Amino acid sequence: MLKLEYFFACDFAFLAKGEKQSVIGIFQRIGYPAENIPTPINPFIYQPGFYVVGRASGVEKGEYVLALKMESPSGQEVVLGTGTIKVAGNSAEGMGGNIALPVIAPKFFESGKHLIKLAINDQALNPPIEIYVAEKSS
Repeated sequence: MLKLEYFFACDFAFLAKGEKQSVIGIFQRIGYPAENIPTPINPFIYQPGFYVVGRASGVEKGEYVLALKMESPSGQEVVLGTGTIKVAGNSAEGMGGNIALPVIAPKFFESGKHLIKLAINDQALNPPIEIYVAEKSS
């Protein structure tokens, strides 16, 4: 059975040799107005955004298509990006694969709770990431 072992947002992440995950700055809140996200997605080139990191398990060996979507507090859904995952190693419940996807220059049009959702080969996985965006200051 396909499932997420963990799934979260962070400032920066990458997969090193051997599919080892390196993660910096896990967060759940954006304390700035929605249109002013300060996090650089790449420490060498300033580009606003963040990463989503996770581990999928219970899949067969092979390559899978990932789709990342964000649902706003009012229910609008936006595609944040797509990618692939190569599954080669074993996990406790079958095969598994590490995920580190960049979300470049996301647009938050309203404050409140936003849900970041992941699908693998069009199968939605739970739970989503909850990110809280601050209200605009006057």
